[in-house]
Amino acid sequence: MHDARRAVLRPVPTTPAAPPAPTSTAPPVLPRTGTGTTAPPLLRDALGAELRRRRDDLGLRLVDVAERARLSVAYVSEVERGRKEPSSEVVVALCDALDAPLSAVLRDVVHRLEHAPARTPSTGRYGGLALAA
Repeated sequence: MHDARRAVLRPVPTTPAAPPAPTSTAPPVLPRTGTGTTAPPLLRDALGAELRRRRDDLGLRLVDVAERARLSVAYVSEVERGRKEPSSEVVVALCDALDAPLSAVLRDVVHRLEHAPARTPSTGRYGGLALAA
């Protein structure tokens, strides 16, 4: 017969609780719903509008810019409509695809932001219009 040994159960050591996460000192983000307070225009809207303006001025289609930048047509469209916040690498790729210096595009975006009307967070970007599908 074989020798059966009993398993010895030992307690598992516990680790101390993690310290509480530090509280953020960043300013609060304005809510999209509210009582009509205004918020500054969004950078992604101004950037997208400027990229679209430059594409239209060159007579290029979305697909042309997307192929040159090696991005999907859907993504370029979302950037132009201010739906996506592109990374700096994507912005450079789009500027290259439009044969536009990054500094010139950013200068024109700053101009748009300085002269853009404030938006109303409660109504978002369409000013309270109900868009039908």
